[in-house]
Amino acid sequence: MKIVECISTGKVIYKQDPDFEDGKGIKSSRVLHPEIPETDMIEKTVDLTEQQYSDRFESERPWIEKMYISDKTMMPRFLEDLITENPDLNIHEKMKARYDEKVALRATQ
Repeated sequence: MKIVECISTGKVIYKQDPDFEDGKGIKSSRVLHPEIPETDMIEKTVDLTEQQYSDRFESERPWIEKMYISDKTMMPRFLEDLITENPDLNIHEKMKARYDEKVALRATQ
């Protein structure tokens, strides 16, 4: 698995599956972390299982990245806004659970 790490802090700032081509992980990291200079980023190949990665690095993941990922995998922002603006909207239980999880994540910032 390839990751991008912040050199000064040692924190993982980006992980992509499947492994990204050399240089593309840093380019993607710049979108999520414009405050970190490209010279403070390094791509690394690490020998971790998904569970080991999750246990070690998920808590370090910045809030903005968690939101970005949740927009892509859990519920897009426009749908979250639609549900928020229409509280009487009848939605499926699973969608309601995802919505509640997304709102809880947004509240952590």
